[in-house]
Amino acid sequence: MRPVRHLFWIIPAVILLLLALPLPIAERFTSPNQDGEYATHPIRAYGLIVALLRASNSAQLGNSGKALSQAKAVFSASSLRPTRVKLLYFPNRKPYVYYTRAGVALTIMDPPRLVWEVWGILDPSQPLAPGSDQGTAPTTEATFPASSSATVSSVEVIGFLDYVTGKQIGTHVQPNLSPT
Repeated sequence: MRPVRHLFWIIPAVILLLLALPLPIAERFTSPNQDGEYATHPIRAYGLIVALLRASNSAQLGNSGKALSQAKAVFSASSLRPTRVKLLYFPNRKPYVYYTRAGVALTIMDPPRLVWEVWGILDPSQPLAPGSDQGTAPTTEATFPASSSATVSSVEVIGFLDYVTGKQIGTHVQPNLSPT
């Protein structure tokens, strides 16, 4: 009779453990912009684990070290300096828009399931262009208006890299800075 009684408690405990196991993993390894999503939708945590397992063999940027190295190479000619990368998971692949503190809209219209979100700072050694309130980065990359709250020391999302291909993805739209 005793073994049956123990099974009554062991089986639900194992089920709860299996349900909760991916939650801290997903929360730890994904972007802070997705915090709480896995607690409210636990199935997404399993989806993340499955997506990582499927992409792991063919991914160019299969870990954060490779992703940060690629981000530094991608942004090397700009005034933006990548400092870290975080993983984003898009289970439904809807368009994703991130608004920086400076009002720059970073958009991925058709995101792949796994994307590296690149965080960085404005490099103080890169001067602003004369007669302009924009940095010296090319227009295809996010730039921060000099008059904005994005300062040299503030870490901000500056772009996105595809987890599988390693290519920069998304578009960057500057806010309208003219007085209205």
